[in-house]
Amino acid sequence: MNQYHYIRSTSMKKSLYLLTLVLMCDAPCAIAQNIETFLRPYADAIVKETAFEFRDKKTNEKFLTANNLPIKTELEIESEFLHWRYTSALVYDGLRELGKELHEKSYINFGARAFTFFFDNKEYYEQVKSQGYAIEGLENFIRFQGVWNDGAQTAALIRVYQDDQRADYLEYMKQVSDFFFNYEKQQASDNKERPKNVDQIYTKGVFMARIGQLTGESKYFDYCVREVLEADSLFYHPMTGLYSQYYYPHLGVTNNISWLRGIGWAAIGIVNILSDLPEDHPGYEDVLKVFQKMIVGISAYQTKSGLWHHLVDRMDCFEETSGSTYIVYAIAKGINDGVLDPLYRDVAMAGWQGIVSMQDVDGSIKNVTSGVSGSTSPSYYYNNSINESDAHLYGPLFLAGTEMMKLYKQYDKPKTRN
Repeated sequence: MNQYHYIRSTSMKKSLYLLTLVLMCDAPCAIAQNIETFLRPYADAIVKETAFEFRDKKTNEKFLTANNLPIKTELEIESEFLHWRYTSALVYDGLRELGKELHEKSYINFGARAFTFFFDNKEYYEQVKSQGYAIEGLENFIRFQGVWNDGAQTAALIRVYQDDQRADYLEYMKQVSDFFFNYEKQQASDNKERPKNVDQIYTKGVFMARIGQLTGESKYFDYCVREVLEADSLFYHPMTGLYSQYYYPHLGVTNNISWLRGIGWAAIGIVNILSDLPEDHPGYEDVLKVFQKMIVGISAYQTKSGLWHHLVDRMDCFEETSGSTYIVYAIAKGINDGVLDPLYRDVAMAGWQGIVSMQDVDGSIKNVTSGVSGSTSPSYYYNNSINESDAHLYGPLFLAGTEMMKLYKQYDKPKTRN
């Protein structure tokens, strides 16, 4: 079955449409309940429809485990949310937080099931890799070559490890941390050539903050602080209050492109770092100031709909849903965690309503862009492909919705303006 069949099924069209209408009610408790109703169909479908199995593309045979299989060159993981990618990692984190809020064990345990599946078959992956092959969907597992997938996935793994302290999980975390420190040294040696991008605050910083919290070792926290402060110094533009996506060391300039989801990645990265960074760490206040400055800047560009433009400061660019979801999550979590002034809940509430407004009658969510590379051309971003319910959306949607439920429950009623 198609991963997104659930949002297109006839049986759900009417209920999802009616839900969109009642989400505009005024009572905070009712709104929190409606957020739950909004999120559950997406979460349930991911949990129910994800097949923890391998498929042989030649024979169509399916295997619950790869152990004891001969080396096969055409194996794949069909279920997108079992691919070793950063988008899957956000789904694991998002379902975990949503499950904790709703006391739904199937959501909480989804990430644990995924990592059990990965690591129970790790020996077979290593054999396949040694033969020069890869399992489609798991190409990045045990490779230690890219900070995006390893950082995000291992950050999610740390949360699972806190409940299931498997030795192989801990070993993998240490391998990833070693890779990150070596990657940093490599960047330092060739920084005249390698561009830097603002969104790596998430994939590098969150993992390091979580392993720091797990181990108590200050070197991990120091790494996070350096990442945030360097990004602030390289990407921030005081005249706009925004952050650019790319910095080119050999030119000493940014691309002057304020890409929404890039800022969103940075924002959710920093608010998560603040969750684990000890308040008595010498860099804590500096990181806190960067986060607050980032939210002040991005909030000013919110549109009438509650969303933000794909290129934040270009009014002729389309409004984009996934990046807006990241911003809503960062603001709501910041308020709930006490690191952002509650005055910004207006921004979060309007943003959430904007996200809801992008739900079509068939359940799909509109104006979600696919991934982008870096470019100095605004035209590249203007022409970025727009999808319905792209994988970049779901994890942050669950995270944002969870924090919005907390936010509405925390206040007796939405704040009114004078």
